[in-house]
Amino acid sequence: MNLENLLKKVQLSLNRKELTNALNCIAEIREKYPLNKRIDEFINSNKKKHIDQSKLFHEIINLQKEIRNNDFASKLLELIKLEPHNGYLYGLLGDYYGSILNFKKAKLYQEKAISLCPFEEVFYINLSKSLSGLKLYKQSLEALKLSKILKPKELETNLLIARAHIRLFNYKSAFKVYNELLLNYPNNLEISIEFCRHLLDIKETNNAIKILDQINSRQDDYNEIRILYGLVKLNQNNVKEAKGIFLDALRLEKNSSDIYTLIGLADEKLGNYFDAIKNHKKAINLDPNNFNAYKNLAVITSFYDKTEEAINYLKKSIEINPQFYEGIYYLGQLQLYSRSFELGWKNFESRWDCKDYHQKKINTKKKQLIELNKKITLFTWSEQGIGDQIMYGSMFSELSTHVGKLIVKLDKRLIPIFKDLHSDITFIGKGDKLFDDDFDHHLPFGSIGSLIRNHEIDFRRNKYPYISGDKNVTSKITKKYKKNGEILVGMSWSSSKAMLSQEKSIDLEKLLPILNFKNFNFIDLEYKDTAEERKLIFRNYGVKIHKEESINNFSDIIGLTSIIDACDFVITCSNVNAHICGALNKKTFLLLPFGRGRLWNWNKKNEKSFWYPSINILQNNNEESWDYPIKTLKERLKNE
Repeated sequence: MNLENLLKKVQLSLNRKELTNALNCIAEIREKYPLNKRIDEFINSNKKKHIDQSKLFHEIINLQKEIRNNDFASKLLELIKLEPHNGYLYGLLGDYYGSILNFKKAKLYQEKAISLCPFEEVFYINLSKSLSGLKLYKQSLEALKLSKILKPKELETNLLIARAHIRLFNYKSAFKVYNELLLNYPNNLEISIEFCRHLLDIKETNNAIKILDQINSRQDDYNEIRILYGLVKLNQNNVKEAKGIFLDALRLEKNSSDIYTLIGLADEKLGNYFDAIKNHKKAINLDPNNFNAYKNLAVITSFYDKTEEAINYLKKSIEINPQFYEGIYYLGQLQLYSRSFELGWKNFESRWDCKDYHQKKINTKKKQLIELNKKITLFTWSEQGIGDQIMYGSMFSELSTHVGKLIVKLDKRLIPIFKDLHSDITFIGKGDKLFDDDFDHHLPFGSIGSLIRNHEIDFRRNKYPYISGDKNVTSKITKKYKKNGEILVGMSWSSSKAMLSQEKSIDLEKLLPILNFKNFNFIDLEYKDTAEERKLIFRNYGVKIHKEESINNFSDIIGLTSIIDACDFVITCSNVNAHICGALNKKTFLLLPFGRGRLWNWNKKNEKSFWYPSINILQNNNEESWDYPIKTLKERLKNE
């Protein structure tokens, strides 16, 4: 079809109110005739026609300055009575409701504006913002794509498209847009900086450095670039160096709230908690709307078990920025930690909107379950690590009684430890195919609690044990390591969790006061190869820690579970083993760090977790050492 016929097709579609067809046809014209200006002339003449037809257009221009006035909406509604087919009036009304965060009404009026003035690209942009406010992120992106059809190289539109892809965690698509923008606007520093920040957010540090080096060759005195290099060092865990860079940046911007926030973040990572608090408070003094600083204050405050104070900081953060999902998510964690389960689970759902929550929802047209129904087939699926999957597994049995059929998808390594005690549940592994026709509703593991664990008393319905090992393997381990009445003690002292391994792990040598108990036989439960650590402990102190070489603790989870089942009790830090012990109802001493390595699910009351009654929680009360929990444990073990 030639250009003239395509233009006629656009007009015919408009006459028939077939807007999507009209826009698709425009997209086709742009693809076939990229250098031809006829389509832009057609679009501009259509827009001009709508403006010329309006007797109120100048009033509309003046009204834009008053959008925050209380009587703005009523003024517009009066004008709409005079010109009911004026799309610009509806567009302004949509903008007003968007400005007061009433996104439902904003969307309604913006859609009306588009139906009347389909070639005003700004209407699509504003609609996308309302859709984003309603958390309809895919629809928001589609609205922006329609705006781009009208103005393909518009900087604002393309930036918003890139950000929309980031919001949907479509990083590949987002970075393609950023690269195109850098080609079209090679000297635009702000694009490079924004792109760089997103790369750093997802730990694409090497690619971020490439962009930074290119910028630096042109703008070596720009302070923002200096700050980004500091963030690179944070990503590389060179925290002292990062802090030094931030301090250099502060000398050039002495009243920068954001820089104080970054210095506070570096202090937190270095364990300088009092300095971190001081810097975050300085950031807030300089900018009372610094919601990140409030969130960071909440994190550190929670380390000192000042949970209510931390929650108040978070509420302030969210008050400033209602769409600060990282803050809402952390608020949910603290509420769960303080056993305010109903509120906690509700805010916990904000994890899906957090840029650092890397798990995506499953691709399905079926809706997430919001109400239990014994007639349905429910598909529940894992979204987090092995330990979390085991923890949420405490609810599988009860959940299955509330639905017709339960299908559970989790790490394949876990299926053998669950299936024998849950014969009524269908277990499948990650990678196994499941189709929409196989179930009625879905539910991520982290959302199960919102349906059946809204009060502390609800956790008493958990049945223990709810996993099992291989009895033959357990018997073999017992015979091999429990001779002459020896006490077999499972030992685990490190965590492989990427972000918190250092905080949660304990140097094996620090556990010598425990390892010196003569009537104990110790067995290694670690995932990793610990041969050198165990050799060193034996050579220097004569302490033997056994390792069952026939079982790979990482890949053979049922084998690991069987070893733990053979133990009289277990001593562990916060890792997968703690969850296996809890699920087995095995007596366990859990050693928790001070600060960042303490997770919401380990809230204790009388040293007991609400998830696992068999676990005794001994928490470090000092940033500098593990002395308190180890000393306390030593005293407890005298009675074993």
